[in-house]
Amino acid sequence: MVLAFGQRYSEVDLSVSLGNTKEVLEGLLAFRSDLAVLPRLTDQRFHAVPYSRTQAILLVTSDHRWARRKSVRIEELQGQRMVLREVGSATRRVFEDTLEQFGVQIRRVLEIESQEAVRESVAAGMGIGIALDGETHPDRRLRTLEISDAPMVLDLEVACLAERKASPLIKAFFDLLQEMLASRSGTP
Repeated sequence: MVLAFGQRYSEVDLSVSLGNTKEVLEGLLAFRSDLAVLPRLTDQRFHAVPYSRTQAILLVTSDHRWARRKSVRIEELQGQRMVLREVGSATRRVFEDTLEQFGVQIRRVLEIESQEAVRESVAAGMGIGIALDGETHPDRRLRTLEISDAPMVLDLEVACLAERKASPLIKAFFDLLQEMLASRSGTP
């Protein structure tokens, strides 16, 4: 989206920042950010357009006993050492909600503030990590696994403050997004 917008509006200077869901929402509310990609919102202060769906997956080292598997069952996580994102992360929230739903207790060995740090901690052998499928990059040190009996899905949206949706640049971004979504679905 950002690349397409930058190509269409080359005179606009773009800035991208990363953060957990809580931080990104705070950035919108404080007018530090114009737009954000977030899990589905129900807050009327925001205008949001559904963008994509992603699934939470596990990260293990390439020499982990599960490394040759494609998936595990949720109960296999019982007592496992886990590296988690910080409180405020939607990835962590959906994972912990699923664990609670199935009555699974893990061993939280590290809480860390970025997906890259989770990946590096897993690669260093700290424990099993959780990530969004779209956030993972090929890494020979790591393998990804699905949780076969408890899919953890996040529906992502592009959002702005509702009061700012008619702002020319924000409107232009949403117009481009609609074009991209239409071409992806084959809709004219």
